[in-house]
Amino acid sequence: MAPFRGVTQITEDVVDSINATKFTQARRNAVDKALASFQNSSDMEEVIAVDGLLRPLQQSAFRMLRGSNQLIINARIAGVVGILLALPEAQRGQGTDIKVALAQLVGAGEDAALRMAAIRALTEEEAREIINTELAPSDEKVA
Repeated sequence: MAPFRGVTQITEDVVDSINATKFTQARRNAVDKALASFQNSSDMEEVIAVDGLLRPLQQSAFRMLRGSNQLIINARIAGVVGILLALPEAQRGQGTDIKVALAQLVGAGEDAALRMAAIRALTEEEAREIINTELAPSDEKVA
């Protein structure tokens, strides 16, 4: 979806960029359908919500990357949150309050989407390294 990167309004330049991009036939059909459906609209939020352009999880990720407050949870993110918050293994599954823990970790405000994107990018191993670094005794002496 490179032609949509950084786009806030659908302009002729955006349409030209999209038309110049090579898509698979299925993706081309979906993009053309979206553009035709919203020919008179300049709102990107409307365009990404069209069936076939992006799946629901992709829509959430797209909105999050554009700065909207979105909580995105899957098994990998649940594992990262569990490690960062030192939750017992039994509280890390999808049927637990892991989304509440994620909300506490991400918080709210201007940088919430940035924090969610950072958590989404972390692996469980990187989360363990962060925790181990934070807990390691410092070599510097405090005055």
